[in-house]
Parts: sequence; C-alpha cells; structure tokens
Amino acid sequence: MPKNETTKRARALLDKKLSDESSLLARFRKQPADRSSADDFFSGLVEGAFLLATADGELSEEEELTLADTLREVTGDQYSPDEFLAMIHDFEDALREDGVDGRLDALRVSLPDEPARRAVLAFAALVALCDHHLADTERQLLQAMAVAFGFTVEAMDGLVEEIRGELG
Repeated sequence: MPKNETTKRARALLDKKLSDESSLLARFRKQPADRSSADDFFSGLVEGAFLLATADGELSEEEELTLADTLREVTGDQYSPDEFLAMIHDFEDALREDGVDGRLDALRVSLPDEPARRAVLAFAALVALCDHHLADTERQLLQAMAVAFGFTVEAMDGLVEEIRGELG
C-alpha cells in the first residue's frame, strides 16, 4: 500500500480514537499544556512512537517528518512539527546515551499508571502498524516495551491484533 494511503488510514484511526471522549488520547488533547502529568504522558507518547520508528536501527528524514506531522495532528496542532523534530532529536541523543533498555526504563518510571502505559504502548503499536506490517524488530521492541511496562507478551499481542483490526 502506498505510504500516503497508509498515513491516511492511520490518521482516520487516530481521529476515531480522539473522538472517543473516554480515550486517554482525547483526554490528553484537552489537558492544559502546563500540567506535569500531561507533560509526562505526552512525552511518553512521543518517545514510545520514536522508539518504534527507530526499531530498524535508523530514522530517516522522511520518517522523522512523518512522525512529527502525525504527532502534531494527534495533539490538535498545539505544537508545530519543528517542536516535535526538536523533541525527536533530544530522544535520539538520549537513546545513544542510555540504549533502548535505559529509555524503556525511563518511560516506565515517568508513566506511573497502567492506563497511561497502555496508551503509550498502543500508540507505539499504531506507529509500527501504519504500513500494515509488523517487522520482527518492531515486534521485539513492542515486546520489550510491554514487559518494561508490566504487561505480558500475550496482552501486547492482543493489543496489536485490536489495532490491526481497526486499521482494516
């Protein structure tokens, strides 16, 4: 499937999730930007998506721009793509310093509640499934994220299948 068609389908699913007032993503979108719990959740969403986008060992300029644009849309245009690109570059530096395990541990600590961790895991899975294919490296990273967050691999598999079904 062409990249632009995949992006359209992912955005349609995100819009559906955002229209559900009970979803964490929809509640986050309405949070004032200066609340630290919203900041931690937002940062977790961005970093989780970033980690999945880099699961193959690299993040191309096109992937950076697509990720920044998708994140901008999810947050209701509260932030510019340039702000997301700056965050992504910060995450690249942190990943080089701490490694994947260190970043997953930092995410776990910054997201103390299970619903926030599940939302970050789900968003990362959505990023991985935008092309309707879950590469082995993406699956391994999702598994590592799930375990770091206190979920079973089976729970992660169920979440992946749920998202696959919603993507159609």
